[in-house]
Amino acid sequence: MQNLKILSLLLIIFTVSVFSQNSGLQIGDVLPNPEIIYFNNLRIKEKPLGLYDYKKDSYMLVAVMPDLSESNPSAKIILTGIDAYFAEGLSFRSFDEFRYTNPDLKVLIVTANPEDLTAKFISKYELDFEVISDENLDISNSLGINKWNSFSDASFIYIADKNNKIIYSRDDYKGEGEKLKNIQSELYACFDLKENIASDNSFSLLIQGDDARDFEFTVSGSGETKEFNLSDYYGKKNVLLAFYPAPFSYSCAYEVNKFDTYAEEQLMQRVKNSGNDDVELLMVSVSNNYILSKWKSDMGLDNLKLVNDNDGSISMKYNSFNMLGYNNRTVFLINKEGKVQYIDWDYNVNTDNDFGIIKEMLTASK
Repeated sequence: MQNLKILSLLLIIFTVSVFSQNSGLQIGDVLPNPEIIYFNNLRIKEKPLGLYDYKKDSYMLVAVMPDLSESNPSAKIILTGIDAYFAEGLSFRSFDEFRYTNPDLKVLIVTANPEDLTAKFISKYELDFEVISDENLDISNSLGINKWNSFSDASFIYIADKNNKIIYSRDDYKGEGEKLKNIQSELYACFDLKENIASDNSFSLLIQGDDARDFEFTVSGSGETKEFNLSDYYGKKNVLLAFYPAPFSYSCAYEVNKFDTYAEEQLMQRVKNSGNDDVELLMVSVSNNYILSKWKSDMGLDNLKLVNDNDGSISMKYNSFNMLGYNNRTVFLINKEGKVQYIDWDYNVNTDNDFGIIKEMLTASK
């Protein structure tokens, strides 16, 4: 009996230690005020000051990361996303009052990497935020993060209001598009910004064999704004229409790279065989042209079109808009007759199975 009590006590201690190890700050907590030393992408290092003095009554987004080296596959996509959306403020450009200036927002990154490695990384990618090298985890500890188990651990994201209260907290961020859009929505609420989302989301469910629903769209990243209609391709090309949650996210980057590479392979094959250009790839997100243009450039995407669907109206027509403010990951094949030939309502980017089916369908459609 005594041994059982001891075992139970040890189990409780182990459970508490595991679940409290990295509990982090919670919504409603007060942001601590440790002394910090930060630097920027020019490697300019500032003198020590309190976090509140750095923040200066602004809202602040803090990302606490175990690793931002090249060996961490999610580091680049996490930081370039935070940089483009919030440090550069491209996600706010759709709103007239913030078109050329960022809102009153500080963006701070805390990482366990040494300063030299950190400085090289943010300089290489020209990232526009301040960074703290926190090798001893002093700052991380003050933010409720006791240790990192490995450099592949998820990052912590906090938003603090002007009164230094935590209003947003998550401990599982690895660059997912859904979570990036969630952070964006929280910051929009901070600045009382309302997205201009279309009101008509009552479209019936598309099924294979239906007529495709026509739409007008613009393409980002071409140096100029060009307008197209889906119906422009009828009688000429098959269209692979793919909806995804957000630019600058991990799975979405993998998806567009795979589709872009496929399009390039098809182009080379057509040149070799003197064939016709009979497949168009359209990737659709609820975003804006500023973010899409930068993502297209950063990713080196040359063979597909990134479609701006800022109000979600295209996504709604194809039953792909999630009311949380981003797209579900869906894929449609529209044939040359303007018919919906194939639908994947839950496209999986992490296996080759779904992509293999799409390639087979495209091959059969030629």
